[in-house]
Amino acid sequence: METIETEKLTAAGLARAFPSKFQTQAKRVCGSILRYSLPGSKDWIGRFNVNVNDEVIWVPSRVYFEKVPFDFAHIDEDEHLMQQCIFTRHHSGYKRQAALAKIISSNKSWTLPFIVFLVGEYVIEILDDIYADLSGIDDDKLGQFLANNPEFHLLTRERVVSYWDVYYRRNIPRNEYVGFKILEYFQDALISHSPELGSRKVWKRF
Repeated sequence: METIETEKLTAAGLARAFPSKFQTQAKRVCGSILRYSLPGSKDWIGRFNVNVNDEVIWVPSRVYFEKVPFDFAHIDEDEHLMQQCIFTRHHSGYKRQAALAKIISSNKSWTLPFIVFLVGEYVIEILDDIYADLSGIDDDKLGQFLANNPEFHLLTRERVVSYWDVYYRRNIPRNEYVGFKILEYFQDALISHSPELGSRKVWKRF
């Protein structure tokens, strides 16, 4: 897993968050989204790469938009999902939560990085939504994604531990915290897809 701290925000660069076969659509969607960039926010805050079906894609850590219409007209289903995937990286937690609801049951492998990334964030309402809709995620696709991205999976686990420790430890016992429940689900999906990983120390359960 590789990260880039700051980079010029362009439609072509943002479109790299999606597989190559969707680039024409992705550039069109991302170009439309960039019209709503906040003044002075042409740089995004970080970008990371993950493997999706043996292809490297680059996902923005955070993007900044103003008055974004969440449903552009005249876009097809895949373009709508791309739009919502980008909005899961919005600086507003409310908009990230709303966008998550549109993609979590899409059954598309390329939406998984955006869903898993949200698990490693601190907004417990978003974690609650993910946990409530886990049945909408294809377990085999999830297991394959986690197996192909061990560093990203481990980083997500570490972030869940860290945010629980900082924000929720005093009020929510470890065994009741929704973030750990999601990680258990991830663990089961990973081992179901790749049983040999279940014996590795790094994947021991919490």
